[in-house]
Amino acid sequence: MSKYVSLVNDLIKQTKKDNIEWSVCDSNKYEDEIFQPLMVYRVIEGVYERNDASFTVLIVEKKHSKPELDYYEQHTIEVLFLKGRKLITTITQDIVHRDKLIDLLQEVENNTTDLNELFDGLDS
Repeated sequence: MSKYVSLVNDLIKQTKKDNIEWSVCDSNKYEDEIFQPLMVYRVIEGVYERNDASFTVLIVEKKHSKPELDYYEQHTIEVLFLKGRKLITTITQDIVHRDKLIDLLQEVENNTTDLNELFDGLDS
């Protein structure tokens, strides 16, 4: 298992434990740090504590308008790690399998403050 897969697995684990507070943010907030920001349709941010350091984690969803691609290929997920405004690393589907990034996204979506506010008080 690569270090990047281990990092994504730890994000999933920490999210399940409610150790990371996730929220949807304005996609323009990090346009200087995100490659091809015009393709972004959603950014979810959280703060990840690791080895006495604090990192801002961005889960960036992009949609590519290429008719020759199916939906699966048009929708991409990237995970960016920032320290301050400094980009430390980016995890793409070329580095970690797409299914693992989808697992992370689904776990995060279920734990965003925004989604919790939306469903608060509703029956299951």
